[in-house]
Amino acid sequence: MYKNILIPHAGTPAGDLALEHAVFAAKGTPSAKMIILHIIEEVQRPPTFGLAESEREKIFHNITEANESLKIEMQKEMEKRLTYCKENNVTAEIKIQVGDAAQVILDCIKHQEIDLVVMAKRRKIKGIKKLFSLGSISRKVVDNVNCPIMLVDLEKEWENMIKTFEHILVPYDGTKNSENAFKKAISLASLIQGKITIITCLEERNTFGFFKTKTSKQEFEKERKIVEKQHLKLEKSAKDHKISCSSKITRNGLASTKILEFANQHDVDLIIIKRTKISSRYEKQYHHSTVENIFKNSSCPILIL
Repeated sequence: MYKNILIPHAGTPAGDLALEHAVFAAKGTPSAKMIILHIIEEVQRPPTFGLAESEREKIFHNITEANESLKIEMQKEMEKRLTYCKENNVTAEIKIQVGDAAQVILDCIKHQEIDLVVMAKRRKIKGIKKLFSLGSISRKVVDNVNCPIMLVDLEKEWENMIKTFEHILVPYDGTKNSENAFKKAISLASLIQGKITIITCLEERNTFGFFKTKTSKQEFEKERKIVEKQHLKLEKSAKDHKISCSSKITRNGLASTKILEFANQHDVDLIIIKRTKISSRYEKQYHHSTVENIFKNSSCPILIL
């Protein structure tokens, strides 16, 4: 399923939680390899104008020594996580690098042929801090890669967080992309015989996809019947794989809100949502706002394919 999995890990409980999810995903492929990546933010060099050459060299030497000391310390810390992987029969290696976190992650994804990233994310931040959340590391990674990314909410209560995906929610819009998301849900659910719920949101406004546009009751009923047939087809496919599967059709309200409400009310452990290629500027903006809202506000892990 996934051969090269990257786990950016800051040495925190959130990173440990992401690691546990990654180990679970890796078990689906015996040949899977994980990279536990710790990034040390490079110490900024202070202004040295007016200092003698020897003083500048001493400052730079101290900064280099500080970075190296941190690398040694975090190497020991990350080796504890390596032991956890070995105990779960998962092959893993450690990488400790110095630099800008987002850029180091993006470079690693590119050069290591990563096909899944599992990392912690910060949920919605209130007040003035919200302005700075737009530049978060997870956001930069999501915006700049094409491989699947699993985001684990660091605000979730650790003791209540399920480490496997017993209940997977798949927003479905009838497109090939959402069908691929459903197939990925089948693969993950098969690991522990979990269950899947398909959700389609029919909205009475000029939208698309998850996100159908219908203004009359007659048209809505016609669309609902079409969606029900699609759901039945998917439920049969899940049954063929011996996976429990149910479906839900919602009406009115924003699709992202309905998806999040369902996830919170029905103990969903993972939402799988697919990126999409859309030509219309309006549809692209709307789809991105839907994924964005789920990205920011979901309290359960999200897998963005």
